[in-house]
Amino acid sequence: MKNFCFKAGGILLIIGVIMCFVLRTDIVILFSEPVDIFMDGVEDVDDVKAGLSIESEMYLLMECFGSMETTHKNRAGQTTGTSVDYYYIMPVFVGDTDTYYVAFKVSSKSDDLSMYNKIANDTMAYLYMEQDYFGTYSTDINGGLYKLDDEIYGHMKDWFEETQFFTIDSDINKYVLPYVFKPHQENGLKTLVGIALGAAILGIVLLVGSLFMDKKYNARRKALSQKGDATVTINGIQYRVSMMEQVDRLIAKGNIEKAKKKLMKDYRASDVEAQQIAENWNNIVGLY
Repeated sequence: MKNFCFKAGGILLIIGVIMCFVLRTDIVILFSEPVDIFMDGVEDVDDVKAGLSIESEMYLLMECFGSMETTHKNRAGQTTGTSVDYYYIMPVFVGDTDTYYVAFKVSSKSDDLSMYNKIANDTMAYLYMEQDYFGTYSTDINGGLYKLDDEIYGHMKDWFEETQFFTIDSDINKYVLPYVFKPHQENGLKTLVGIALGAAILGIVLLVGSLFMDKKYNARRKALSQKGDATVTINGIQYRVSMMEQVDRLIAKGNIEKAKKKLMKDYRASDVEAQQIAENWNNIVGLY
């Protein structure tokens, strides 16, 4: 049992740690207090980084600057389908006057894609002075910021340069940040993070438990060794109980049947002798 707990604990701990490492940004987002980037804004631009948890009513979203298609294959290498991720530009209000920009990633399979398009079209119509109002549409967003792929970040900066959004080119590097907002299904994320943390915690519990088992048995083993010349008779032969550690360990763990087999195999005990000795072992050696 001790070896099983030790091995199982080690495996679960490794799996949990690896999963937690992969999901480290998700874990930070999940356990952080979300900010409203549109209503309250962010206090300082240094806070706009990977791991920022965001929960807002979004009413501004700039147009899609790029997309990425992913081909999905099965184990046999056969194509099972494709999916497309679209990248929009989302403003983030910082302080009272500054506005910074990050990417906004949404899957073509998202139920909210049509609403995002409406918000983006409404925002761009206002920026291009085709209408004198914005905010006709809005939707709640819940998710967080992640590090943006360098290639996609380059495409986003190209959009700002080509549209001449800024009057000073150097402002692109200042106000366009290398992060992407990803909406998430909260329940799904919680489940995944829960599995990762649960595996790590259970692994630690099993490892500590296995060490505790050893510590607990060591005390029993010490007591057994102090029995000195105490013996048990098996098939007419006397054996010192202090030398029968394997039998004692099995009985201490409650493995009576395994202890019986050990007595029959190693000490040539009959089935009846093995039964009597195993069931009365603690009385025989004086350990309770």
